Amino acid sequence: MKKIFILLFSFALIAVNSNAIYSTAHAREIWIAHLPEENADVYLIDNTIKSGTSQTGKWFTIVTREVKSDGTSNKTMSWDFSSFGGGEWRYYTDMMATKLTTARVVAPNRLFEICMDKIGWKYRIVDIGYR
Repeated sequence: MKKIFILLFSFALIAVNSNAIYSTAHAREIWIAHLPEENADVYLIDNTIKSGTSQTGKWFTIVTREVKSDGTSNKTMSWDFSSFGGGEWRYYTDMMATKLTTARVVAPNRLFEICMDKIGWKYRIVDIGYR
């Protein structure tokens, strides 16, 4: 009887631990926008947010996923955001021609604001951009 109890307890412990590992391995997707021309929605994959500070300023990277209305996932896109010396925020994606091509983050930008809030960084809107 004691062996059965130990065996059942061991299985229960393994099940609890594997469930904890399983649940942390899955990302949560946060809805960002609907693209009517693509008939798709864009989602931020929240466990892809990586951030840091370098000698030139703050940066963060993320991945978004486009999902068609029929539920099929069309594509993912990597985004790199950076602010050099506390100046305006700029970004580039893996769909742009080169990393040397960046675009200004124009307000309002739901994707940018959600990421900044999740990271815990403050931002302000100056003219039509973020600082």
